[in-house]
Amino acid sequence: MSANHDDHSFKQVRSNMEKRYFVGRDKEIGIFESYLKDISCPKKILNIHATGGMGKSYLLDQYKRISTNYNSRFILINSRDFAHSPQQMMRQIYELLGGNEQEKLDHKACIMHINLLAKDTAVILAFDTYEEMQDLDYWLQNNFISHLDHRVLIIISGRYPLQEHWFISPGWRNLIEDLPLRELTLAQTKEYLNKYNIKDMAQITAIYNLSQGHPLTLSLSASMVNNNHPIRKDLFQETNLFYSLTEQWLKEVKSAALRTTMESIALMRRFDQDILADVLKNKISNDLFKHITSYSFIRLGKRGWMMHDLMRDAISLNLRKRSPKRYNEINQAIAAYYFNQIEGNELHKDQSWLLSEFFYHLEDDMIRAIFYDTAPRHHYDLEYVHGSNADEAKQYLQNLKFTSLYENATFNTQYTEENQPIQLIASKEYKRVESELLTQPDFLHSEHNHFILLKQHGTILGLALVIPIHKNSVDYLTHQPVTRAYFQNLTHEQKTKFYVPMHEPCGWYIRMMDVIDPEDAVARSVILQELLQILFKGKMIIASNPLPFYQQLLKRLGFIEVEGAAHHDYGVNLPAPTQILDIKSMGLENYLKHLASNAGIALNREAHVQFTDLTARENEIAHLILEGATNKTIAEKLFVSEVTVKKHLTNIFSKKQIKNRSQLVKLLMDEIIKNMYR
Repeated sequence: MSANHDDHSFKQVRSNMEKRYFVGRDKEIGIFESYLKDISCPKKILNIHATGGMGKSYLLDQYKRISTNYNSRFILINSRDFAHSPQQMMRQIYELLGGNEQEKLDHKACIMHINLLAKDTAVILAFDTYEEMQDLDYWLQNNFISHLDHRVLIIISGRYPLQEHWFISPGWRNLIEDLPLRELTLAQTKEYLNKYNIKDMAQITAIYNLSQGHPLTLSLSASMVNNNHPIRKDLFQETNLFYSLTEQWLKEVKSAALRTTMESIALMRRFDQDILADVLKNKISNDLFKHITSYSFIRLGKRGWMMHDLMRDAISLNLRKRSPKRYNEINQAIAAYYFNQIEGNELHKDQSWLLSEFFYHLEDDMIRAIFYDTAPRHHYDLEYVHGSNADEAKQYLQNLKFTSLYENATFNTQYTEENQPIQLIASKEYKRVESELLTQPDFLHSEHNHFILLKQHGTILGLALVIPIHKNSVDYLTHQPVTRAYFQNLTHEQKTKFYVPMHEPCGWYIRMMDVIDPEDAVARSVILQELLQILFKGKMIIASNPLPFYQQLLKRLGFIEVEGAAHHDYGVNLPAPTQILDIKSMGLENYLKHLASNAGIALNREAHVQFTDLTARENEIAHLILEGATNKTIAEKLFVSEVTVKKHLTNIFSKKQIKNRSQLVKLLMDEIIKNMYR
């Protein structure tokens, strides 16, 4: 075949296309090129690892193209191209180097061949899909790589990082460059989609929110757009390509029983050994948990382990369609677990994430679509300001007439059978009146207004306006439009409960939440998450809005309409009820049970013996003592210091007139036995 003809072969055309569409990976490319420029660099083993679809093989192909510019020999060894034995691997490498395939060969001869070649040119040996070569891992390290010339560069690419035995020796450890592949950034996503002639920023943002920068998902999304399909999560998850991606990940899970376990994990946003044992109603051994968390699509986050979001969505959606009964049973078990982790008396700062998980598992489509079903939010910042520091917030309010105030926002609901999006559409009259009310001088410059600015790289994208309720703000709230509808109807006696110190408000009036771009799903979700965070403080929240969307949302969150507090401050055609949620008065446990009941979930506290003369926290510590937990373990579980645990134990011993932990355990056991025969 002529060289000219070969340039137009399918293989060459495909390579040229892949080169054209390759974006990102600047760090990985830079490290590889630094070796080609100076083969004496100390890092001789590049360990590339990531989940399926992250572009590991594409990166190796790019390495191969780059190496030709440096007249280097790049040898790519794929685990699927040879039978897994040392002899067959050596033959595969030798043949790729241009050796005689009929020649009898042992690994020493192959090593000698490579070392001779490395004296004249840079040699790169790249092992792809290394997760399938685990049976050769020790042999490759100790019998092959150990004897190669120090100028040879080794690339090991697979789903997992190299195992521990590669790092035990400082000699090996210092040779390895760890290169975990991450999702592409928004800027890299834009660069990639521009190559597909997708240049509309709203469409690019929608694709990024859907794909989260996952390269294979980006490619599938671009294909959908070029075939005139709308970009929506629910539609994307119906594609055969998406399920193929999930099946690719699940190839790692060989056991049918473990695949079933993965279905339970897919319903959790985060998990640990305790919640798995509780939900599965089965003990999870340390070895089993270690095995589960070793999969490439599982990673450790701030509050537990997490399955890759795209895979989690696909498995959970598939389970819901295939076995709705089992789906509901697992989801309700997870909700019950978080309910039992939340203290029954009052909230504290360490419980907000537990409440967030509980809300998620209520299976309310509207709550999920608005608060949870968005891309990661790490590139957003929230800034709290009030009083003299609120100039940016005041300018935002003055610009409201030119920006969104909820115009034409859509929240996609992937879980409803109809997959109908929830829409938030505000009238022009509402927008005009609200912007006028919020920019009245006595309101705009009030010291009572607290602003939460949503920013990205210093640019304001949204704003929440809340007014703390305390003795100094009650009169202000009584005379302002919108807020006055509730406070003017209160008797003097009813108002007195609001006369609390400024630093300890009894609640908040949510006056406004807005984003500049109503189509920015992530920004909307971040600013609305503040509603949940305020709610999680466990006090009183009041709001009034004429839009049915917000009225429905607050009702889903347990707000009730206040009789006699409706008003027409937004205009005669825009009646607005006042809605209130008072968690402190109704009790946190009753509130959570009420929400769960509305979602068809029955909740009951785990049956524990409770000492009436001990506080809720002291009872909790007493039962952890019964389970054999040390002070350190108790402190970690309850997010307190060991000193605090010791103080609680001192109080418990004093109240129960006992001297030590052993006597406390005996006391608890006696009570449990008594209850069994009552």
